[in-house]
Amino acid sequence: MKKQLFLNNATSKVFAIAVFMLLAVQSSFAQNWTILGSESDLSSVASSYTSIAVLNDVPYVVLREGTGPVVKVKKRNATTGVWEQLGDDIGTNLTYSRIILDKTNRLYVSYVDAGNGNKLAVKIYNEETNLWEPLNNDVNNLYVSVGSVTNGVSQLSSTPRCSLTFDSDNNPYIAFGDNGILKPFVKKFDGISWVTIGGGEVNASAIAIGVSLVLDEADVPWLVFCNMGTTSSTTGTMTLYKFTGGTWSAATTSTVTAGVRHTSMVLNSANNLTIAFFNTADTNRATSIEYNKTAATWSSTTRIGSRDSPSLSLIKDVSNNLYCSFIDNVSSTATYSARVFKQVAGANVWTEMKDPSVLTTGIENNTGNLTIAAGSVYPYVVYTKTNSSSIVTPVVRAYSPAPPPAVLKTNTVTNITSTTVEAGGTITADGGTTITERGIVYSTNANPTVANTKVVDSGTGIGAFTVSVSGLNPTTLYYVRAYAINGGGTSTTYGDNVRVNTLILPDAVVTTAKQMEFLNRGVVALRKSATEVFVSWRLLGNDPSDIAFNIYRDNVKINATPITTSTNYVDTITTNGTYTIKAIVNGTEGIATAAVSVWANNQLSIPLQIPPENTLPDGTPYTYTANDASVGDVDGDGEYEVILKWDPTALNHNGGGFSGEQIFDCYKMNGTRLWRINLGKNVNSGPHFNHFMVYDFDGDGKSEMILKTADGTIDGAGVVIGNATVDYRNAYGWVQQGPEFLTVFNGLTGAAMATVTYQPARANTVDWGDNYGNRQDRFVSAVAYLDGARPSIIVGRGYYDKLMRAAYDWRNGQLTLRWIFDSKDAANPANNAYSSQGNHQMTIGDVDGDGKDEVINGSSAINDDGKRLWTYGQGHGDALHMSDMDPDRPGQEIWQCLESPGQYSPYGIRLNDAKTGAMIFGAETTGDVGRALAADIDPAHRGYEMWSSSGNLYNVQDGQIGTARPTGGSQAVNAAVWWDADLGRELLDGTIMDKWNPSTQSLNRLFTIYNAAPVSSNNDSKKNPCLTADIFGDWREEIILRRSDNTALILFTTNIPTDKRIYTLMHDPQYRTAIAWQNSGYNQPPHPSFFLGYDMAPAPTPNIQIVSASLGVAKEEKDLDSNVVIHPNPSNGQFEVQFNSSNSVNAKVVISNLMGQIVGQKEVKLAGGNQSISLNFSNLVSGVYVVKVETEEGVSIQKIVIEK
Repeated sequence: MKKQLFLNNATSKVFAIAVFMLLAVQSSFAQNWTILGSESDLSSVASSYTSIAVLNDVPYVVLREGTGPVVKVKKRNATTGVWEQLGDDIGTNLTYSRIILDKTNRLYVSYVDAGNGNKLAVKIYNEETNLWEPLNNDVNNLYVSVGSVTNGVSQLSSTPRCSLTFDSDNNPYIAFGDNGILKPFVKKFDGISWVTIGGGEVNASAIAIGVSLVLDEADVPWLVFCNMGTTSSTTGTMTLYKFTGGTWSAATTSTVTAGVRHTSMVLNSANNLTIAFFNTADTNRATSIEYNKTAATWSSTTRIGSRDSPSLSLIKDVSNNLYCSFIDNVSSTATYSARVFKQVAGANVWTEMKDPSVLTTGIENNTGNLTIAAGSVYPYVVYTKTNSSSIVTPVVRAYSPAPPPAVLKTNTVTNITSTTVEAGGTITADGGTTITERGIVYSTNANPTVANTKVVDSGTGIGAFTVSVSGLNPTTLYYVRAYAINGGGTSTTYGDNVRVNTLILPDAVVTTAKQMEFLNRGVVALRKSATEVFVSWRLLGNDPSDIAFNIYRDNVKINATPITTSTNYVDTITTNGTYTIKAIVNGTEGIATAAVSVWANNQLSIPLQIPPENTLPDGTPYTYTANDASVGDVDGDGEYEVILKWDPTALNHNGGGFSGEQIFDCYKMNGTRLWRINLGKNVNSGPHFNHFMVYDFDGDGKSEMILKTADGTIDGAGVVIGNATVDYRNAYGWVQQGPEFLTVFNGLTGAAMATVTYQPARANTVDWGDNYGNRQDRFVSAVAYLDGARPSIIVGRGYYDKLMRAAYDWRNGQLTLRWIFDSKDAANPANNAYSSQGNHQMTIGDVDGDGKDEVINGSSAINDDGKRLWTYGQGHGDALHMSDMDPDRPGQEIWQCLESPGQYSPYGIRLNDAKTGAMIFGAETTGDVGRALAADIDPAHRGYEMWSSSGNLYNVQDGQIGTARPTGGSQAVNAAVWWDADLGRELLDGTIMDKWNPSTQSLNRLFTIYNAAPVSSNNDSKKNPCLTADIFGDWREEIILRRSDNTALILFTTNIPTDKRIYTLMHDPQYRTAIAWQNSGYNQPPHPSFFLGYDMAPAPTPNIQIVSASLGVAKEEKDLDSNVVIHPNPSNGQFEVQFNSSNSVNAKVVISNLMGQIVGQKEVKLAGGNQSISLNFSNLVSGVYVVKVETEEGVSIQKIVIEK
């Protein structure tokens, strides 16, 4: 029995406890579908074309068996249970055999005679002679059709070739497609012979398959069929005809416009027509629709099945209940599940008649040839299945409902630790017999029973109870169910599955500062209007809190007082000049930034060099489109360069086919191309393959690029990696053999610096979720501070089934494997819970507060050490967002959408705790929820708002806050940017930017980007920009889009003043790594580690250590300050540096300004003892400078003041 959970997501806050109820209440009474025959009971030889009829609850089965093959009918002896043949053999070489009872309980069989031109034949059982005979025992009545009634289309192989029914006078009517071209006919046996209804074809131009005939309460014939385009078509349109006034006339055109197969029709309790059909418009699901005969109108369709649903039948019983049976593939990995759904007379809901002893979907898996018949009260089914002797034989089952079970639910699991939890249930009814035992059962697999581990409560009877569970393994997913035993110990009822993931053992906390790139002030000046220039610059993550700024135009200060509350300024002026910024620290003004000129508007055009046209092996030409981009400082000057991925117009989107060669370029902001890398023909091109991580991995102050390569990849210096001539592409364009590499490229030159064998490796194709290699080539990449100090690259393979992630370090010129995680690791069986728990992307952050980053795959998370952290088994998804969304709740939250109802049901959009993975709340959805977004867009509600392509608008604290989602001319579930003056986030969808208006519950257009420049977005309906990131100016974000002709990238920056002062988001390590992984899989907008939104607290000071290409990281060596003296200090620019060294060593003296820019340096050889060198920097302007002295013995860093 099932207890169904319905939540109205249109009228209420559809939120739930932080656990997921997987399946409904189940009872372990005797199975609902009792086996009446299986294995070799009906036949010991290979069987097919089974059909069933039931008379007085005795089943009769027609089947084809043996190599002859012979069609015969068998009956179950009600006394002995033995299956006995009824009558003689129907015949040999027959197909599509069906058995039917007429209104006087006489048995008919219909079949297709493959030995006689595939003609349709009908026989009736003669009880007196115990023979199967033509009607009236007249051989002229044997064949109903003139010609063939079938075709060879495999997709229609399970579709019956006729429909036999009876009028109120018990006259047989039969419908079929005839003459080899499947013209629809209906014939009636008038007591003497078969006569054609209407005198000819129902429609001379129609091609009919999947015919289904009904005679209504007035004996009016109705015929539905799939009207095919040709006899070899795989689908047709649903066509309904009525016979009245001596002619066939078409009913109102069906609302089902897509292709259908396998129609089956009955007259329901309202004397209207219910039709079940195979719906190609909805993943080939079994679907139903109703036709109102009086109003001549069609209802909406109702889903019944989950996936491809052949062998479809629709019947009704004596109480006018409807039953729909079919074989359901359930998912892309077909299960061939025999399923039966019931629609109670007068209702419109289909409920599955599910055998609770079967843990999978339906009655049984891996079945074929399914049909159904009504018994006196409950239905019977027959199907075929491979038996224990590897022979396909019939199985017959009868439905028998279980006795009343107890009614209970599993309560929320609480007090979760690494090894213990508290769990329990609430029993509200005992089913009429005493509850003699109650408790909980648990397992690492779904649907645990008392055969697994159980914890018995000390009490009995109804009511709530709680037990303590101990001895659990850390970071392990468990399924917990409450249970109750009643019926004198004969029946056990289970509550819902509740998932719980035990916590990780306490981990060491790291307080080391995270290595972070040096950035200059990123000053940008742009013409805002004819009379205004907007100037913006960076606040750095390591700036003192009281830092102030002066702004200079043409070396003249233009602000009256130091700027302390923002990092932007509007200069009222009609002419253009150059602008510089000077920082003020402790009352001392630093040196000026490099002067910048005024942009004409808020756009920077970065010219591109389009790769030349190329051709596929078949000669098909392809060109290139600018796609994803990333940024990194490849030359160490504090300004970002752009790394761009060029997509060939011939891509492999996951369906195979040859793709063009993937190319990467690096450009300076002025359009200077630094290098070009070509991945070559042995790397597929497409959205799932070539994710490129740009980051300063080794701490030298310059970014590298790391990505997957192969034989034939050409680096930026023109050097080929591996074998330049080998071609591993197969006949379908896939690259599924040959070596795979992971390569580190020099960010400045594009030269390959190190190449290693790529992990995770392909291994067994079927482990990844299919048998042809598509899902083994689903890659993701990211950057993470796994040790809390230095970045590592994470590369991943697989998320539909097997999930693997590997971490590498690039340090000291070596690319080394740090760890690898494998969900199919035989040594760690608990890892298997992570299979299929990945998204099309990862996100990275320190979710457990230990100072080290964790890897969030989507519905699972891996700890910094490459071991399990959590999963709740919700399955694969397309969108993933993580930040401190609720400022009043500790830690970060994750908002995600999910794809597979079988895994997430019923909450397809969820807010989860990032540390534990437990659900905070969820909204009920159906189907694949393909988009989701989270951002603070409503100042009336504290914290982030969340929405998706399903459901409503939600807030992290207030739940559902509206039924209108941010839509209206755009999807507004793709990307978000901080752009205007407030702390709310704006919504970016392709080439338009909107702002949510809470008062109208709609979007207001903020920036129509495509009107400002001829730009386009990428990646089809995802409508991604090339990149969004805080690249220039203040903390707000820039947008990079490609020109529609691919001749340039256009960088857009805001020109709206704001008084909100926040350090550059690029100095928040979580945000910075998000910029690196933004190009991975389905691009997601970056989010910081802290709450950034309306009414936010001051942004927390980041624990970072700035790395400069010139100064490097401050050495943790001997402090030499006492051995180095600078005098005079202050100085006019001429000064001496005195050393006191005990050894003969080399020394390097570097002079830099407070921006980290080197203004002078000198190398000297120290002989030992006291030694001085004279330095002359009289050309420097007044200000504070840093003198760094570095020797083999240690480092001294001191300040010197130059005054003039």
